[in-house]
Amino acid sequence: MIGAIILLGIGRPRGLGVSKGEGRDRHRVETPRGNSSPEVHTTVSASSFRPSEATTSYDPGNAIDGRLNTAWVEGVAGPGIGQWIRFDFDREVELRGLTIAPGYFKTPVVWSINNRLAAAGLQFSDGSVQHVRLNDRMEQQPIVLGSIKTSWVKIVIEEVYFSRDQQDTALSEVSFDFADGSSANAIATGVPKPALTPANYDSAEARIISGQMIGTSDLAGMYRSDLQRLRNAIFARHGRIFNTPDLQRYFSGKPWYSPRPDYSDQDLTHRGR
Repeated sequence: MIGAIILLGIGRPRGLGVSKGEGRDRHRVETPRGNSSPEVHTTVSASSFRPSEATTSYDPGNAIDGRLNTAWVEGVAGPGIGQWIRFDFDREVELRGLTIAPGYFKTPVVWSINNRLAAAGLQFSDGSVQHVRLNDRMEQQPIVLGSIKTSWVKIVIEEVYFSRDQQDTALSEVSFDFADGSSANAIATGVPKPALTPANYDSAEARIISGQMIGTSDLAGMYRSDLQRLRNAIFARHGRIFNTPDLQRYFSGKPWYSPRPDYSDQDLTHRGR
């Protein structure tokens, strides 16, 4: 994943984290703090995030893009205890509080099938830590901090409310309340997000699942991760259970996937092999 810099004029800051196993990439954002205050440049990073799927991304910038239908989703196996998202300001600020939307707020159904943040450790550059609990409700929840002078905030997952389906823990939105009375709101302007899976991916996958052949022209513009999933879609179509967690998680989210403990490569046609 390639780091990028983005400048924002209004709305919430957004940024870029890193996928599992990589070093941290960052985005810079400008956050207005009222008419009389200079803008705060904020760098956003995370310990991990779930890889993009088709046109949906889960990077930490989603947690401060001003939209509740996007989310940062941690990217490790299990519920993500100990995973974190961090916001670095370009100077020391006085922070009165923050508001967190725990879970994936895209729809009530999506919220219910992903883990939600139940308890978190809030770490600050002055060395202090505050432990907070959140209610298991699909609503934005304010957290009063008092008055903390800090140059960064890190939110660490300590406990989660478990979903009925997914293992991933999501966080849709974070906003900051500075002592001068303005909150940190920004909307990205003019700079695209990191490239997502190409639009032709879904079409290629659908053809594979239906047993059709695809050619090199169908794969134009795809990334290595896209090609890996398409190659394994051939096996997933017949119910293979994957040892690679990312692949198993990806195909488990597909309505057509039915894992078979008795799967064998002999189930493939010669063309599929």
